[in-house]
Amino acid sequence: MNTETTTGFAQRALNHIIEPWSSWENFAFAITAGARTFTDFTSEFGWPHLLSTLVLTGMFFLLGRKNGTVGSRSFFEFVCPREIYRHPSAILDYKFATISASTDLLIHAPVITGISLLVYKMTVYLFSGPWSLKEPFTNHPVATAIALLSQLMILSDLVYFVSHYLMHKIPLLWTFHQVHHSAEVLTPISVARVHPVERLFQAVVRALLGGVGAGLYTSASDLQISIGTLFGINAALFLFLSFAYNLRHSHIWFSYGPVLSWLLVSPAQHQIHHSRDPKHHDKNFGLVFAFWDALFGSLYIPRTREALTYGLAGVPSGKYSTVLQLYFSPFVEATHMLLEALYRIFMKSNWTRGRVKILSRLEIRVRLRRLDNRTQAPR
Repeated sequence: MNTETTTGFAQRALNHIIEPWSSWENFAFAITAGARTFTDFTSEFGWPHLLSTLVLTGMFFLLGRKNGTVGSRSFFEFVCPREIYRHPSAILDYKFATISASTDLLIHAPVITGISLLVYKMTVYLFSGPWSLKEPFTNHPVATAIALLSQLMILSDLVYFVSHYLMHKIPLLWTFHQVHHSAEVLTPISVARVHPVERLFQAVVRALLGGVGAGLYTSASDLQISIGTLFGINAALFLFLSFAYNLRHSHIWFSYGPVLSWLLVSPAQHQIHHSRDPKHHDKNFGLVFAFWDALFGSLYIPRTREALTYGLAGVPSGKYSTVLQLYFSPFVEATHMLLEALYRIFMKSNWTRGRVKILSRLEIRVRLRRLDNRTQAPR
């Protein structure tokens, strides 16, 4: 690949990144994204997905009435219990989600679009020459499309699983991911309680994979993928969001049973992932497919409904009680962590005694700056 080609791809990617900032019209369109969420079919809050969730919830309500488990509660009380939807943690989710939706198209979306486009174009360029994939699939374009899209979907889910797993296992990443786990009650809005650093980390990983996968698809099938196709709704995503996705962060228990739960992640399994119970820690990392958890030994399939308590064990609830704390507390904790790591590295080096004495003062300053309520939460 020559320099001019690479520069051209990079320029197009950069244009997508800076587009929201190129004019007042584009800026206004980006910050009002939250108002368009309900008409966006790629969003879990798109009206078809909310409607399907409401219908499914209605079925659970009628079944509960028949079995006598609902009691005298009305349908509205069953769907939106006051003790959950008016809980301080839920109200905090509403505020945080509003801000996130308004800034998403300003920062995350253009960055991801630019990266995916750049990787996509470069992949198509590489595999349209000597490494061409067209020849083996020339006579079977439909089979090629199905095979590649299926592989891409499975691979995308694996990338989500790995990135989610790393968020729990790497202390620096956990400082940001614990914002999501700090929710003390679960509502569909809780899905938006994700720190911008985590969103950027996961989105960049997915953008890289999505660009490569789309590029390989184009190279093999000779079908060009536009920006609209690359980031648009597809049947698999639509079905995934429409079927019980919004129940994952909710008070409604919905298990797929002891057999299907080995293949697909149910809402009940994700609720267990949020549980404070030690036996549920580091379980059910998957998004769509449960067999990744089975392969990595983190699958937990409930036999019956379990009483769950949410939030961070060992961390005072007041640590994440405001929007500012959700945004800035992870940065403070990450800074402490990095300073301590630097101190340990410097102390192990063969420096002079005088320099070690200076570093000891640094250690004192680091320890004094620690937050009083800092404790290591289970991951």
